[in-house]
Amino acid sequence: MTRYAAVRSGLLVAGGLLAGCVAPPSEAGFNRTMATSIGKPEAAVIRTLGVPDKIYEAGGVRYLSYRQQNLSGGRTYTCDITIELVGGFVRDWSAKGNACRS
Repeated sequence: MTRYAAVRSGLLVAGGLLAGCVAPPSEAGFNRTMATSIGKPEAAVIRTLGVPDKIYEAGGVRYLSYRQQNLSGGRTYTCDITIELVGGFVRDWSAKGNACRS
């Protein structure tokens, strides 16, 4: 094998391995991403997700509500996200919909 062929085949193998590392969006990926928000301040959430669509407050708990929606191939995809804050920090989150992926 020539030096050129060895380098080329090495690049093809490396390229294949890298392509395998790039996963399509998934619900598990979304859950991992959202889990990193636990303990973060409200300002960090707003920097990441933007201004919430709705804000609710009840019993000392603040809820930020987001709706992400898009249309593709004649089908509507939505993801409704609710972030729960106590004392200005994320305590929990929930999401529902057919487009909650990252």
